[in-house]
Amino acid sequence: MRIVGLIFTSFFCMMVLAQPSVRLLRDKIKIGEQTELIYQFKGDVFKKDLFPKQERVIRCDLIGNKTKKITNLEIIGFFNDSLTKNKKEIVWEGSYNITCWDSGTVVIPSVEFQIGDKKIAFLPVRLQVSSPKIIEGKDVYDIRTYFESLPTKLSSFFREYGWLILFVVLGLVIVYYLVKRSKKSHNIKTNETPLTLKQITLIQIEELTNTKLWEQDKLKEHYVRLSFLLRNYLAKRYRLSLLDKTSFQICALLSKCELHVSLQKDIQKVLDQSDLVKFAKSVPTEFEILNVSALAKEIVEKTSPSNE
Repeated sequence: MRIVGLIFTSFFCMMVLAQPSVRLLRDKIKIGEQTELIYQFKGDVFKKDLFPKQERVIRCDLIGNKTKKITNLEIIGFFNDSLTKNKKEIVWEGSYNITCWDSGTVVIPSVEFQIGDKKIAFLPVRLQVSSPKIIEGKDVYDIRTYFESLPTKLSSFFREYGWLILFVVLGLVIVYYLVKRSKKSHNIKTNETPLTLKQITLIQIEELTNTKLWEQDKLKEHYVRLSFLLRNYLAKRYRLSLLDKTSFQICALLSKCELHVSLQKDIQKVLDQSDLVKFAKSVPTEFEILNVSALAKEIVEKTSPSNE
């Protein structure tokens, strides 16, 4: 009987080791925050290319307020996986960086596939997504929509968007003034050259940071201007139409420009934080504000040609 018990125990342990597992690095996040979805398999046989990877989104059930609907988890970056072997077993692990733009309980579906005559099944897992803290007295915007519908009355439009129009005009005037001044200096001193796109953008980011708009209760305006400067720079640098695109669309277009993966993640980090402040009323610390401005300058430095 003891021998039978040992055999049964050994068989049970082998079955447990061969069971696939799935977990979340953080199972509770706020709208727009990121977490990592991790799949792991331990067993005697596994092939990386058999796992059914998703490219952009994972379709999930969303449960909230006694209702059930479909939502998409947005995949940030690329699917990463690794395969290691030891004397006893093969260990495979794959992961996505994900975020969600709906609040409620998100049920990430099971993943099933075949390896020879073996069926591999990863169980469903739940992610709790909550809404960010709303600041009283400020309007709530749809975080998934970049543009709002225009007011029907012209006066309401200028009252709501007048500061943005003023900023665009002011930015054009500054650029025109800098370019004109550089050309004038070039005519006087032949050894001086006009400001490059890199120099102009770095100057504008530095001037914006030095104004410290967040200390004047203008945090949203600071991030609108920073996002515009970065989008405008990338549009001119890579000759793309980006000013009317969402952050997700911009990152998708830039991924085709042969940028390094780490550089793509830095660009996405700046755009995501800007979206959270503009649309989800997020309130970052001064350290985070200065850090994302420095990251924007670093992106300009790394994407500029060496002769600039």
